[in-house]
Amino acid sequence: MRQAPSIGALGLAFGISLGHPLDADLWIHLNTGRYLADYGRLPIPDPFTFGAEGASWIPHEWLSEWIIYQLVNAVGVGTTQVAFALLFAATWFTVARTLAACGARIWVQAATVVVGAVAAGAFSGIRPMQFGLFFLALTVCILIRHRRSGTRAVWLLPVAFLVWANVHGSFPIGFGAALAVVADSIWNRVGLPSFGGESRASLRALVSSLVLSAAAIALNPSGPALWAHPFWQLVTPARQFNSDWNPPEPFSQSWWGLAILIAAAITAAAWGRFRITPVMAAAVIVLLALSATARKTMAFSSVVVPALLEGPLAAIGQPRWQPPVSAGRTAAMLLFVVSIALGTWLSPRSLDGPYVTPMPNAARDYLEARSPARVWNTYHWGGFLTWTLWPESHVFIDGRYDPFADRALPDYVQIVGLGPEWRELLAEGALDAIVIRSDSALARALTSEPGWTVGYHDAVATVFLPSTR
Repeated sequence: MRQAPSIGALGLAFGISLGHPLDADLWIHLNTGRYLADYGRLPIPDPFTFGAEGASWIPHEWLSEWIIYQLVNAVGVGTTQVAFALLFAATWFTVARTLAACGARIWVQAATVVVGAVAAGAFSGIRPMQFGLFFLALTVCILIRHRRSGTRAVWLLPVAFLVWANVHGSFPIGFGAALAVVADSIWNRVGLPSFGGESRASLRALVSSLVLSAAAIALNPSGPALWAHPFWQLVTPARQFNSDWNPPEPFSQSWWGLAILIAAAITAAAWGRFRITPVMAAAVIVLLALSATARKTMAFSSVVVPALLEGPLAAIGQPRWQPPVSAGRTAAMLLFVVSIALGTWLSPRSLDGPYVTPMPNAARDYLEARSPARVWNTYHWGGFLTWTLWPESHVFIDGRYDPFADRALPDYVQIVGLGPEWRELLAEGALDAIVIRSDSALARALTSEPGWTVGYHDAVATVFLPSTR
């Protein structure tokens, strides 16, 4: 039972993901996966919405979306949730084994898993990003082990990046970690001052494997264009419409996760007597700074930062006061059992929820009975509505922002914000129905707007129908 602390921590990670509610983006992934399965091709140009106006886009998660659809279709949401909880736990198991190979103590590994799982917990559940987190953990594991021993496993990187590029668009973060190891190796070779351990990485093997990895990333349905896509997401003004790219809101789950991650990184570096090279320290600082600007980056940082801090973490000894061995094992097993029990209790069993944000179930059923051709909708409900209403009905927009960045998103913001041209923009859509949040300013305005009548209303959603048709 020497591994009890790690088992308890991994149980916590599993439970966090198992109990995560269904994210609104799940239906976007299901729609794409179903389209791939039914038609054998990618949904390009976009077939689900009329707001995209046939726009092309980069399907950077196509393989994971196909996997999600196949799992949900074959075994249901509950079992799929379990599979993704196992993937989340596997990510942190990989991080723990990386630290173990570097000499970190069991309790340090366990504490790292707890901090990381809590920080990234908001991005667990059934979502393609889970694949991105896992392949990032696998990549930094290979890189750190190569740095310490020069292992030939570095030649597995092109294979990892090949799969990664087809399941999630987060591969540049892995490349950034690899470049940090390359820079660290160069720093070590030229004999510059360093407080960390000596790098045994083979610079030739490392650079060669990264060149092959860069080529492997281009082996996807979008080709080399995929390389530019993550950077476009980072700089496009449309990123403001995606909450994952926004800074953590003060005192939200992500904000507390980032605060815990920063505090843990500072504590680990100081406790480990700052046995870290300048390059690795700089990489940690950059990652934490970027994490403050985007929630999604924070989740990936929770995987990379412990690996970059492997020197200080390995140098941490046993604390002066230690609980009795039996008490520690009991606490770890209790954490394991309680985490899985709570996760099982909270876990969604079907597409009926629970949800991260309320979804318009009753309003969707109302629309399904009427099959309107063109439905203007609240942004994050688009995928949910499409899953049931398509192909008879097409929504205006869904939770993606890639296909809508040029026009649909600015128009959407003007309409929901009751901008100067909101009436004209709605009229241009030749709409058969509008389904929007009942507490929105637009819902209040349409209630008294000539030409529209309330067809359905509840606390979540209101459906408006044209009164002149």
